[in-house]
Amino acid sequence: MSLFSGKHDTAAMEAVLRYDSFEGGGPEYSAEFAQEDIAEYTCVRDYENKSKETICGAPFFYVFTFRGLRPGCTKLKISSFSPIVPPEQEEYLVEVDESLHIKLTLLGEA
Repeated sequence: MSLFSGKHDTAAMEAVLRYDSFEGGGPEYSAEFAQEDIAEYTCVRDYENKSKETICGAPFFYVFTFRGLRPGCTKLKISSFSPIVPPEQEEYLVEVDESLHIKLTLLGEA
């Protein structure tokens, strides 16, 4: 489901997950923390071709960027929803150290 970019096995100040989609029915993604006070995220759409942002079928990535807020561990669920693609879900362990470095570890896909 994901195209993981960044360092998967070491802690960094930010962790990035990228999910591919397309305009006009491609999957939409959402993220949910078990504990919301340990980490935060932003999500943007990154179009491969900026001039085709509104064209049906135009490919793009959902880019989630995660940052630590305080030391601790929590779980993260990334879910996809689409009228034409079966839903998927991934679960990650999120670890934030004392320096607010964040590490994501894939626990499994459903």
